[in-house]
Amino acid sequence: MSTLTLNQFAQPTSQVTPLPGGPYLTLPSGIVNVFDSGRLFAANHQWVIALGLSSRVFLAVRERTERYVSSRLLHELLGYLAACDCEVIPLDFRCPLAWRQSGSLESVRGLWARQFFHESDRYLLTGPDSYRTHPFLALPLANIAEDAAIFWRAAGLVADAVAGTPNEPTLGPILKKISAAWERRWAQNLNEANITPTDESLIRQCDDAWASVVQAHLIPHGYEMLPVSVTRLL
Repeated sequence: MSTLTLNQFAQPTSQVTPLPGGPYLTLPSGIVNVFDSGRLFAANHQWVIALGLSSRVFLAVRERTERYVSSRLLHELLGYLAACDCEVIPLDFRCPLAWRQSGSLESVRGLWARQFFHESDRYLLTGPDSYRTHPFLALPLANIAEDAAIFWRAAGLVADAVAGTPNEPTLGPILKKISAAWERRWAQNLNEANITPTDESLIRQCDDAWASVVQAHLIPHGYEMLPVSVTRLL
């Protein structure tokens, strides 16, 4: 299973760097185009490579993008964002700059936020087909819990960043679907697993990260946790 990490490219320095206002950011490896007061970054005036859901939460393309942008240039940009005290969340996405130029920042922002949740299968195995072809218990429990905890922390950052904003992306239904599928399968997994003390710590971290998202964004809209989940969280 691939591992999602937050701020994986660099750690913020003690002195926060301001986000650039545009029209470009000069880095050692080249120039990055800057739009929307530092909320959207593009390469070669062609591809969006990082987009701010808020002034401090950014989604960015992964480094496997040499065809679209130099890996070194992308790495430097992500390090710069980390120095700006931003959380940087990677995802696989190809977004032409033309989509922004023909629409609005809000529309592209919603597209990126939804894409983040569409990638959840990679970390949570929430799709029914995934269960049949990749049995859940074939993966070490600690790895599942660790990856899921990182995903749910990132999900909380994404949901918090867009909640209550103008033209807020409609994320509730997809978040509810992902959470419900994860909760059922996770409970089944834990019921069938031999849990070690190391597993217990990671399970708790995973549960806390998931519960934080559910309590903030789903329970106010009628979501009900399974009794087994409530018991485990007590």
